[in-house]
Amino acid sequence: MNQNVFIKTDAGDTFIGQVWPDDAAFPDWFSENTASWWGKQLSNFYDQVKFDGLWLDMNEASNFCNGVCYESQMAANPVKNKLPYIPTGRDLEMKSITLDAKHANGYTELDVHSLFGAMESAVTHQWFQTEKKSRTMIIERSAFAGMGKYASRWLGDNFSS
Repeated sequence: MNQNVFIKTDAGDTFIGQVWPDDAAFPDWFSENTASWWGKQLSNFYDQVKFDGLWLDMNEASNFCNGVCYESQMAANPVKNKLPYIPTGRDLEMKSITLDAKHANGYTELDVHSLFGAMESAVTHQWFQTEKKSRTMIIERSAFAGMGKYASRWLGDNFSS
């Protein structure tokens, strides 16, 4: 919290969503301190459990709530109420963080949602290159154009018949 590395609410508090096991804060990949903080987390984990690769599951800022989990985090004038149309026709906050969440660069989650996974993959890739000095093995499920430079894509839980 002191390093200011988490996504914020419209009011400027740390945005809290829910994933396993319960309440969670989400890294703000646009914050200048996040890459360093994330690298330290990876190094601490590596000191406990040696690994050669990572699976960045649910790296699209998944949230078990639809938008906000707590009324106090609701924006005064939600951006989704101002959209002239809804891409895909479904609720864009379904199983995701609120579109009103704020990033360090002044953008809202609506502006940068698709970059979350790609930026996490790029920062994780950089840790592998700098700390392990080894070939990167990262599997992730949320990507943006060009992210193949940093990680491989897993298509999520899908079923075929």
